[in-house]
Amino acid sequence: MIRAGIEAGARLIATEKPIALTSAEGLEIRKMPEGAGVKAVVSRQHRYGEHYRRVKEVISSGAVGRIHTVYGTATGWMMHMLSHLIDYMRWYHGEAEAEWVIAQAAGRSKLNDAHPSPDYIAGFIHFANGVHGVVECGAGARDVPEVDYWWRKCRIGAQGTGGFAEVMTGGGWRAVTREGAFSGGGSMHYDLDMPPYIPEIADWLDDEAKPHPCRFESAWRGFEIMMAMCRSAAAGGQVALPLEGGADEIVMLRAAVPDRKLLLGTASSAKEYRV
Repeated sequence: MIRAGIEAGARLIATEKPIALTSAEGLEIRKMPEGAGVKAVVSRQHRYGEHYRRVKEVISSGAVGRIHTVYGTATGWMMHMLSHLIDYMRWYHGEAEAEWVIAQAAGRSKLNDAHPSPDYIAGFIHFANGVHGVVECGAGARDVPEVDYWWRKCRIGAQGTGGFAEVMTGGGWRAVTREGAFSGGGSMHYDLDMPPYIPEIADWLDDEAKPHPCRFESAWRGFEIMMAMCRSAAAGGQVALPLEGGADEIVMLRAAVPDRKLLLGTASSAKEYRV
């Protein structure tokens, strides 16, 4: 579809997430718009939600002090949710480059899904600015009890020397700083989140000095982290970034993830996974 868009003369292509299913596929996709001089954006419209933006404002104001940890958790499986978590974790501390990751994975029931994924993947990301990321996604992920709707049980936030701030995709936001405790509402809502995303596409087409915050190159950084986590889970040990060359990480996971009984992080995940 990207190739067809380029051949048709599109000036900008908007894509869904994740940008690919493997790093080999992702590298091929990355080269196409770059080589043709075509702009590309990836759907990260949740960042336009009021609750997501409020957390970003609190963090950027310095109210939580110097950021040392960012974190994300979601009960949905990897290809649906992990790139979202990583993208917003990066956004909340200035989109610093990642230097290495280490991860583990469990469960095989979703490896042949239309969104192929281990049932559970969790790991750590070390960023060049010294910030450490902690992320988990899938059947073993903890509950987000403030949120009822299972697909929106996502929590993303940042901890600093003066407090923390976090968003829950389906349950508002909250922060604790030296000034006190604060919270507010908000929930994922396409009718509200999409309108700001679209005009910024037009702005970038009209003005090179206004690059879209969801541009492909930013999404690539998060995708690369996700694929590095898959490599670590499949082969063991730390994986350095940027990645060297492409691979088929799903094949690697199918060969490496053991066929063992899956253990859940919350009972509400039982209906979505084979246990």
